[in-house]
Amino acid sequence: MEAYRRRERKPRLEYVPSLASKVEPALLAGGFEVEGRLPLMTYDGGADAPTPDGIELIEARSDDELRGVASVQWEAYGESGALPQRVVEGLRHTLEAGGVVVLARDDATKEAAGGGLCTGPHQGGTELTSIGVRNSFRRRGIAEAMARWLAREMHSRGNDGVFLMAAGEREARIYERAGFATLSEILHISAL
Repeated sequence: MEAYRRRERKPRLEYVPSLASKVEPALLAGGFEVEGRLPLMTYDGGADAPTPDGIELIEARSDDELRGVASVQWEAYGESGALPQRVVEGLRHTLEAGGVVVLARDDATKEAAGGGLCTGPHQGGTELTSIGVRNSFRRRGIAEAMARWLAREMHSRGNDGVFLMAAGEREARIYERAGFATLSEILHISAL
């Protein structure tokens, strides 16, 4: 903990408690507090489903496409202020590492409706993360469609270990419809 404090960082861990059952009690006794328990889900296929009417899903590659994804994520995750260029650069780094970024957009207007990504793979494993849908496009199945598209794209590239951490039960139901199943949970725990 001293190394964290020297760097003015908050000690924080994310791990699968079912793999190390004695860690959580020791951390709690040492002053850590549970921040949350999130469903850990893995892709196991699933039925085909059409892309929502009026929406197209594309692999984002150009600066404009990546900016569209970043702007949706910025809005969807409640960030404020102007979108920093570093967010777009982060998406570019995902591509450079072998990851995939998806952009959902309105067929007619080309307005960015949603975005998400899979991280660069490591030994066939990749994390599906940062799915966001702009408020005006919600409740149309776009998040589910993007999750399914990303998982299938990574599978087609030889990565069989697509996993994610759902933010909660509501989100887990969306991912279940996209072909994911709950495997375990991820514990988020930090020191005061």
